[in-house]
Amino acid sequence: MIRHHPSTFKTFQLFLLALVVSFNAHTNEAVAIDRFQADLPHSLVSKVDDARYLRLKGDSATALQELEAVIQVRPDYYRAQYNLGLAAAALNRSDIAETAFKNAETLLNDKNINDATFYNSYGWFALTKNRLDEADRLFREAANYESKMTDITRQRLYNNVGILALKKDDIERALACFQMAAKLGSKLATKQLDTLLPKSADNGNTEKLTTELPDQWTINTTRSCFIAEPSKAE
Repeated sequence: MIRHHPSTFKTFQLFLLALVVSFNAHTNEAVAIDRFQADLPHSLVSKVDDARYLRLKGDSATALQELEAVIQVRPDYYRAQYNLGLAAAALNRSDIAETAFKNAETLLNDKNINDATFYNSYGWFALTKNRLDEADRLFREAANYESKMTDITRQRLYNNVGILALKKDDIERALACFQMAAKLGSKLATKQLDTLLPKSADNGNTEKLTTELPDQWTINTTRSCFIAEPSKAE
């Protein structure tokens, strides 16, 4: 008969306990929880996360198929609709993208979802379709979430509004937005300013047109980018 030393048995018990704790920890880490709709099945959340990853890697076609399958099960899944809009837009499937973005906007409002990126993305889609007034509305909605945005998202928003302003021949507003984006480190905005500053200088506005702006002018440009003289741009 083999006799085990008590200390050896105790060590074995601790080893088993450590395995159980480690397994549970890894299991909990693997459980996907949607940050906007915590009641959704974890399997669907994982599928949306995977589809988003595929889209960002350039496989929007597979992402679209995965997201459509999720929406068949849960049409009220906000992030599935939002990501479907993005994937369809990347594939130039405007009909699918439009429906998905509209569904996502309805869910965002009905469920009081606080997503700082949605309106900028939807505005960008409208901008690519040259629906300028609609894009303007959506970008102004996006500005309401500005305080919750990362610097990268703010850069994208300011650049998008700057491009919108150029399409509306509102150079002053475009300059205001590109200056704001440039202050956050946007290379795209800096290139736009390099192109626009000489044009604006021809109009006699040279004293204000630098990317190193005083604080008071920064306040003015914020107002110009989203609020100042909207009727003039239209």
